[in-house]
Amino acid sequence: MKKFYRLYRRAAMLFITVVTLSTWLSADGQTAAGGKLVNLQYKNLSKKALMDVIAKQTGYEFQYNNEIVDDKALASVSYKGPITEQVLHRLLGEEYDYKISGNKIFIVARKQGGDGKREGSNTSSTIQEGNTSATVSATGIVTDDKGTPLPGATVILQGTKRGTSTDESGAFLLKNVPVNSNIEVSFTGFTKRIFKVFLSNTNLTIPLSPAIGELNGIEISTGYQKIAKERATGSFDFIDNKLLNRSVSSDVLSRLNGVASGVYFNTNPVGNDPAISIRGRSTIFANTTPLIVLDNFPYDGDVNNINPNDIESISILKDAAAASIWGVRAGNGVIVITTKKGNNNQAPRVTFNSNITLSPKPNLWSIPQLSSAQYIDVEKFLYSNGYYSGNLQFNPTAIESPVVDILEKREQGLISAKDSADILGQLAKTDIRNELSKYFYTTAVHQQYNININGGAENSQYYYSVGYDKDIASIVPNKNNRITLNARNGFDFFNKKLNIASDIFYNKTQSYQNGGGYSPAYPYESLKDASGNNIPVYVDYRKSFIDTAGQGYLLNWNYVPLDELHNRNNATKSSEYKINLTATYKITRDLNASVNYQYTSGTSENVVNLDTSTYTARNLINSFSQVDYASGTVVRPVPLGNIVSYILNSYAVNYTRGQLNYNKLKGKNFISAIAGIEVRNFHSQGNTYTLYGYNPETASTVNVDYATQFPTFVSGSTVNIPGGPTSSYTIDNVVSYYGNASYSYNNKYTLFASARKDESNLFGVKANQKGVPLWSVGFSWELSKENIFKDIHNFPRVKIKLTDGYNGNIFKSLSALTTARVYDANTLNIFRTPYEEIQNPPNPSLKWEKVNIKNIGLQLTTTNNRLSAGIEMFSKKGTDLIGQSPVAPQTGFVQYTGNYSSVLTKGIDLNITAVITTGKLSWSSTLLLSYLKDKILINHANQGANQYYVTQNYENPIQGKPYSAILSYRSGMLDNAGNPQGYLSGKLTEDYAAILNSTDINELIYNGSATPTTYGSLINTLTYHALELSFNLAYQGGYFFRRGSYTLGSSSLQADFDKAWRKPSDEERTIVPSLLYPIDGNRNVFFRGSDKLVERGDNIRLKDVQASYTVPLKRGLPTLQAYIYINNINFLLYTANKQHIDPDFSSGGYSLKTPIAYSLGLKCIF
Repeated sequence: MKKFYRLYRRAAMLFITVVTLSTWLSADGQTAAGGKLVNLQYKNLSKKALMDVIAKQTGYEFQYNNEIVDDKALASVSYKGPITEQVLHRLLGEEYDYKISGNKIFIVARKQGGDGKREGSNTSSTIQEGNTSATVSATGIVTDDKGTPLPGATVILQGTKRGTSTDESGAFLLKNVPVNSNIEVSFTGFTKRIFKVFLSNTNLTIPLSPAIGELNGIEISTGYQKIAKERATGSFDFIDNKLLNRSVSSDVLSRLNGVASGVYFNTNPVGNDPAISIRGRSTIFANTTPLIVLDNFPYDGDVNNINPNDIESISILKDAAAASIWGVRAGNGVIVITTKKGNNNQAPRVTFNSNITLSPKPNLWSIPQLSSAQYIDVEKFLYSNGYYSGNLQFNPTAIESPVVDILEKREQGLISAKDSADILGQLAKTDIRNELSKYFYTTAVHQQYNININGGAENSQYYYSVGYDKDIASIVPNKNNRITLNARNGFDFFNKKLNIASDIFYNKTQSYQNGGGYSPAYPYESLKDASGNNIPVYVDYRKSFIDTAGQGYLLNWNYVPLDELHNRNNATKSSEYKINLTATYKITRDLNASVNYQYTSGTSENVVNLDTSTYTARNLINSFSQVDYASGTVVRPVPLGNIVSYILNSYAVNYTRGQLNYNKLKGKNFISAIAGIEVRNFHSQGNTYTLYGYNPETASTVNVDYATQFPTFVSGSTVNIPGGPTSSYTIDNVVSYYGNASYSYNNKYTLFASARKDESNLFGVKANQKGVPLWSVGFSWELSKENIFKDIHNFPRVKIKLTDGYNGNIFKSLSALTTARVYDANTLNIFRTPYEEIQNPPNPSLKWEKVNIKNIGLQLTTTNNRLSAGIEMFSKKGTDLIGQSPVAPQTGFVQYTGNYSSVLTKGIDLNITAVITTGKLSWSSTLLLSYLKDKILINHANQGANQYYVTQNYENPIQGKPYSAILSYRSGMLDNAGNPQGYLSGKLTEDYAAILNSTDINELIYNGSATPTTYGSLINTLTYHALELSFNLAYQGGYFFRRGSYTLGSSSLQADFDKAWRKPSDEERTIVPSLLYPIDGNRNVFFRGSDKLVERGDNIRLKDVQASYTVPLKRGLPTLQAYIYINNINFLLYTANKQHIDPDFSSGGYSLKTPIAYSLGLKCIF
């Protein structure tokens, strides 16, 4: 721990040094006059051409309306010096008002006053338009709905071309404004506001609400380039910083839950389902997770290491046109994460963000289970029928429960009937959950702190941040902490022709997982005696055996759960650093070249240090001990001392990319294209080993013999000592060639095409099969710009888009060459020699998987963005998928793995946003709804007996059904003896073995998909002044789950014990069979797999509530925002199943509900 904090202090000192140095460099880059220098010597140059020259020399971006700026030629221009607003008046004309803000120059036309003076001069003028009996000077501040100033907002006197723009603090001044006239305020990405000017309201604060449906001004990042949203043909979602920070968490991806269309978070994944998916499944056995791209490069580390406070925005690429540029890694969609950065000529801006999240202990009583009294009744029933007789008589080491021990003593006359009744009565009143909740769980506390500074000078940009997260988990005594550091710098050279940028990212995480090892075997267990002392429970061997084993020569063999809480030492330390270097050079105005390099390296070390106070160490030492009772000596192949196991993993990735970027606007034509080559080298290494007899004082160990099999103390059978060293190594080299191009005409029609080819060393096949060409095409049409739409004022924006193309996928576990598993020298076959096992025979025809994605979409927006909507229909067809096919047994294999399978997924994504504004109250509501269904088109493997289908073995999904299909045994009513009945060949039967082993899949019922086919959310946000309230409703539908039920001999974690058949006619009221003894295993398996236990999973729940308040802005003071979040509410508003079971926490059994999380936070901007 001390070493960790020493590293933290050093990192903090380095951070301060870098910030100080970069701030000095940035300040040094400012010009003395405060403006950017230009050298202008031109003749017969148009105004717009002159603006282009100024932009090229300074990096400024001109913002103006084409309708108010003429393009007449200027006789001559001769000027050398800084660009200021006064200079712009002289160069471009007095008929405009100019405002320089950041790296933008805003131009607004000015109307001449009656005396010919330009608006904004010190001489007052009377306006000769409309009612001019009285004029005033209108001043104010334009902010967003949080109170943050908006520099560069446009302020125009309605009905004229007079206007201005706000300065860096959001302030504006508009003179000679007629009383009772209207002023219009607008800003990109926000809803336009119009207000009337009176004599009493000339000094105003004007908040603008985000235009949620607004498309202009947003750029989608693909990782290779940024595309204006209005010109994009592909399918994507854009998550801005505001939406991303709608929830509080230490990781990035969980913040997307419920706010992104087509993105599903799976709480009960089956088979190789990912925890997060984009538009469903496109493979069977290969990688199913989306590709994560961080700042233009695929991220190979742990995504939980990324500090969400460093994230500016996220783009989610969903179809081929959006994602195919990433090739074989894009088949499951792409999540592009863009971090924050500084800007040129930006004053230092410091943001501090802190929050604390509290989650109460989980409710252990939320899981239905037998009460202690019920469990004792079951044990009495089983004891009376001789269920335990075999172990009691012939297996002296087998565990017997406290109840069975009492019943045996009573039968042997070792205890009276009254005493046994008293003890059993006391046990029936005991509930282990009370002690579990008291000693093993606590209130979880998550603390998050982040501070960042960003800004820039004329030729530099910078962003620095440091974050610290500290977690106290709900399971005692688990905890973890994380430190993240980020430093980004950019410098411009050669009059901004060359930009060189660097990005250094570092994180270090420490995790201590010492709890969670105890699971009670009986509901009436106790962890303390009447005097408050910790007492043992018996998990491996019977108490009578442990008390006498070894006759005192062995170590204490008792397991005391409360002692174990503080004896274990399980620590994981991981670190990661990433270095990005980018150089971009402007070859011409339209063409630039970039070279990118990234190096990422990560290490993790898990160390489990168990001394002899831990049960695990004592149990292992005792198990291999050999006692010579005659001599009183003990031989210990596993020596006394600590047992320390290590798991070490490391990886390193090198990316190099060269790319040409072309963007050309000429008249109504816009062309954008990129082409490049990328080389990726990935290697990872893993090692495991165990140290025995470790002495922490001398750091010495004792060598053990892993090769020899030793007799065990309990059974006498011979086994190897566990923990022998293992190692693994992976190399993955990929070369990629890619390019795309788009053409737009009049911002109305856009054509897009992309191509990419990846080549890898993984398969070891012929050169022409090492790679796969992938491509996409797209088209978009702004229908609203056609003449036919000009008279339809309610829908100012209507757009359709179509895309088609191929993405890819990879399965790294296969090679075209023969692969074998090589066992270490300590693992021997039956002939006592080391051996190898062939995993897969040669397959020279092995290919990459391909995914064809088609997409058609419609987007529309009503006037003033009151309503915006989008609907997209898509299909994803995976071909050449890795699957299994039967082969002749003579080959030595039953199944052969290769490109044999295919899957099809079809779906619809719908999003609708409505904004209602009444006075100072604004209400926005966004509906996200997705529907999809997948179907296995080709899969040749055969499961065999039906029981393997019912148990949902996803190794061989069923052709013609979804991957996560639920199949069940067809069942009827219980008979009059309480036995379940099933159908075989259309007839009721109680031949359970025949039902389970039938190979006719038509005997089974297909219930539906275990994964929701419909899901979505409804996000509501109400804003009043600086107060905002938001809540999110989530929906899942079109799926099923199999609930648990009680059968004799099953877990105590079931609630159907009271519903079991007891007497004739009970079959009319219950589906739970009688408690039959002897236990019929096939009967139990049939009932648990019957259609009677399948429930619909459809539900609607309240997921979270958020409230925030932004302190009204006052000049000279920092912006403060306080917020409250309530997450993980999971309050079910509707459930389709009659049992009212939450399907998120019940899939074939039950799990604890995630407790509600309460978060308080404060954000301060200086």
